[in-house]
Amino acid sequence: MPPAWSGLGAGVPGQVVSLAQAGGTVYASTYDEGEGAYLLGAFDGTAWRELASPAANLTPQPYFTFDRIVPIADAILLVGTAELDDGAGRGALMYRDGRFTAIAGGVRGMYVSGLALAGDALWFAGAIAEAGSPATSLTPTVGVARLVLARGAR
Repeated sequence: MPPAWSGLGAGVPGQVVSLAQAGGTVYASTYDEGEGAYLLGAFDGTAWRELASPAANLTPQPYFTFDRIVPIADAILLVGTAELDDGAGRGALMYRDGRFTAIAGGVRGMYVSGLALAGDALWFAGAIAEAGSPATSLTPTVGVARLVLARGAR
């Protein structure tokens, strides 16, 4: 039997910026072209739904997108232009258990466009100047930041 194309439900609003799949769910971030968008849409095999919301600590804005979506273990790592509602992070976020949080204090800058997992570290790239938490410690960076993970954290 030859391969066959199919869509995912009724499709998504806007232009898809990033896409990932994990555990039977497809995730997408789309850019608003006047038709609405998903900051982090999830397709469960039947329908799409938006995961970002005020209750999840991330209210979608027309200028927010995620440039990279990386599912790991029990979470989804996300990089882009989104900023948490509580102001605790921007650019490098995690979605777990229905809530968005900053990854290890997050990054400070305009946006994060790249994310790579390499051994015991996460690498972030983009228009960033500092990484970490203002409450504990900020590390100066110039476009690239490396976060060394604790053993067994992945």
